[in-house]
Amino acid sequence: MPPPASRRDALQQRRPLGGAPGRAPERTLSAEAAPEPARPLARLVWIRADGEEVEFPLRDSPLLVGRDDDADIQIDEALVSRAHARIEKRGAAFYVVDLGSTNLTRVNGEPVLERELRDGDVLQFARARCRFESPLVDPIAGGV
Repeated sequence: MPPPASRRDALQQRRPLGGAPGRAPERTLSAEAAPEPARPLARLVWIRADGEEVEFPLRDSPLLVGRDDDADIQIDEALVSRAHARIEKRGAAFYVVDLGSTNLTRVNGEPVLERELRDGDVLQFARARCRFESPLVDPIAGGV
């Protein structure tokens, strides 16, 4: 004798959706539920002469910027020194430090020996243009 309809409905409601009795339902993640890969908090974007952008995450500190194969941020342009500059993290802020390069380091067009970086700053190592991006650094207050 089959159970009454009301009893059968109660049992059916307890089963996982889409699963047979005694089996766990298959789970699929939608694109919305998939976690995004962790993005670095700050990065330097080299804007090459052909318009291509090369992104360098700023995870470690200090980072050597230069043309040398051993540079952490390698910028392969003829006028960039082998060891042109260094990017350092100090507390919550990032700084660029020129290493005595022949063709200068500039921030927003001004030659610098050392400068705190702000979100959106344009850095030039000789003729190579880069953009500093950091969502945590206030472009007006300088990280405050």
